[in-house]
Amino acid sequence: MRQWHMLTAQLFGTGRLWRPLDQALEVLWQAGAWREELIQLLELLAERADRRLHPLPWALPVPLRVHGHYSRAKIEAAFGVLSTESPWIHREGVLAHQASATDLLFITLRKSEALFSPSTRYRDLALGPSLFHWESQSTTTASSATGQRYIHHAERGSRVLLFVREQRKRDGRAGGPTEPFVCLGFATYASHEGERPMAIRWRLEREIPVAWLPVMALAVLGGQRQFPRAGSQTGSTAPGPMELTAVLTPAEEGGYVAFNPETGTTTEGESIEEAIANLREATSLYLEEFPAGVKGHPLVTMFSVPAHA
Repeated sequence: MRQWHMLTAQLFGTGRLWRPLDQALEVLWQAGAWREELIQLLELLAERADRRLHPLPWALPVPLRVHGHYSRAKIEAAFGVLSTESPWIHREGVLAHQASATDLLFITLRKSEALFSPSTRYRDLALGPSLFHWESQSTTTASSATGQRYIHHAERGSRVLLFVREQRKRDGRAGGPTEPFVCLGFATYASHEGERPMAIRWRLEREIPVAWLPVMALAVLGGQRQFPRAGSQTGSTAPGPMELTAVLTPAEEGGYVAFNPETGTTTEGESIEEAIANLREATSLYLEEFPAGVKGHPLVTMFSVPAHA
């Protein structure tokens, strides 16, 4: 039933455009040409899929898959929030779904001044394949009910589910098509700093695909913004610098992708110097959360394969 509601939301819209399921299916059944075109489109999209989707590891009837792309309306329909009785989608960045005891975090990485106010342009990015830096609402404190829910969600039996997109509109303009979210799956609380907003680091249950890391890690780093640093202990002696590896490859759209194999952090830059500087900052943030020493360096070499016409 929820999958049908997801389809209804996608085809007809929400709010005043929403159609009850029986009416929507009647229209779809009568429009034979439209239905056939829709089937062909779904087959084409299935052929072009370049990522394996993974079911959410729970028994609830939520028809979403980890690493799948979904609009906000489809996500809310999947959770039973969007329905004939309530056809309007929510606008908040966090939706606390009480029926499943899940906080749904809707994260837009590149927040344009035209579409986001200064109080909602939070700094969010991936610090590595399994660690995500997220800032809460600007009024949230660690001692508040919301802050305590985030910090103690695991012991209280609730979950946190991340949905991320690069920007709100595909072309960055207010009139462009809305970009869907990627479901990154469940995450658990790792640590936090500060408040109003709280800078929380979530540990993902399933790693972010390597091909997505440059966008998710650079969305804010590329803007040269400053990020919260873990506080140093008073009187402690700072360790010496660590020598790490940077593997750089040309990016398709220009510039370079920088990858650190010891930690898995990935960033981009317009030049080699900028890519390495971004990688240094992202890796430093990652090691603040996972300070274990790096044992040895990887062997970086080259190999050949037969050429294909």
